Amino acid sequence: MLVFGFLSLVLLPFLVSLTKSAIHRCAKCLNEVKTTSYFGFSSMEDKLVTLSIGKFGIILTRKLLLYCALVITLILTIYVFVLVEEGHNHEMAPISAVTWATYREDCGYDAFMRNPKKATHSFDRQYWGTGVSWKGYVVRVNLNEEDPMSMAYHSASLLVKMEIDDRSDAKEADIGLSLS
Repeated sequence: MLVFGFLSLVLLPFLVSLTKSAIHRCAKCLNEVKTTSYFGFSSMEDKLVTLSIGKFGIILTRKLLLYCALVITLILTIYVFVLVEEGHNHEMAPISAVTWATYREDCGYDAFMRNPKKATHSFDRQYWGTGVSWKGYVVRVNLNEEDPMSMAYHSASLLVKMEIDDRSDAKEADIGLSLS
């Protein structure tokens, strides 16, 4: 369930049946009469594939194939859950010439109150993913270390107060940054 999610409900019967074998015994003497498995193989050591190139040959058995599948699954699991992160959160963007005053005019509080659609469109078109260098100070840092789901979302939030306020009547932070 941890690796494949709901897909494991479909895969589990096949994987269990692949390794399961039934032994039929005589009722009187208890000698083994026949051994069968779900797929008709009599043991995990049954030969599946034989490849030979000159004097070099490969024989794959069900057990070896199962071990290879488990190793590949483990490697893919480590790759997917540990090594791969969302690239857009960590890409370095060159610092642009965008100023805080320009941003306030296009997407600030007053611009958003006048026309929310235009401010959102302007942000998406001009400012999303753009590197900036603005001056301000950190008002508050929220760490989400106690939340077990913080790894799925973001682990820290910073509230920043800019030198030039976005709203003249507000004492709150002007920018909120969320970090993974």
